[in-house]
Amino acid sequence: MTATDFIQIIGTAAFAISGYLVGYNKRLDVLGVVITALLTAVGGGVIRDGLVGRIPQVFLQTDALIVVFATLAIAWLIRVQRYRSTYLAAAFIIADAIGLAAFSITGAQIGMALQLNLFGVISLAFVTAVGGGIARDILVNDVPMILRTDLYGSVAILIGGL
Repeated sequence: MTATDFIQIIGTAAFAISGYLVGYNKRLDVLGVVITALLTAVGGGVIRDGLVGRIPQVFLQTDALIVVFATLAIAWLIRVQRYRSTYLAAAFIIADAIGLAAFSITGAQIGMALQLNLFGVISLAFVTAVGGGIARDILVNDVPMILRTDLYGSVAILIGGL
């Protein structure tokens, strides 16, 4: 397992938890929670791969799907949603921050591997990091977090630039 693989797993699990918590807070049924978690965890990568003309990796490899469903099973078994709302809010922010950092790195790595210029590398880092969250927020009829919190997008751009 490479460092990139480990970062991917951490980001996927973190964003799956983030999506799980949003789905639960919106009182979605089981399928709705699974969809919000899956979309949050893999949506940015699907958008990124579409931008660079690749078949999305989630359609070729099952690693991300296994991580998402294992994360959801663990979250359901320990009943994450039963913790006090202050803990859930903190868990959401932490999970989203971890996923944001992890996917900014992987998006930038893909941009560098494709020999894109700095703008291309930063753009792929940004889209990979925030694409799934934007899709999730739109799905549940919220204004995407990226449009409400300046720091959120700025962190993705900064990490991509580094």
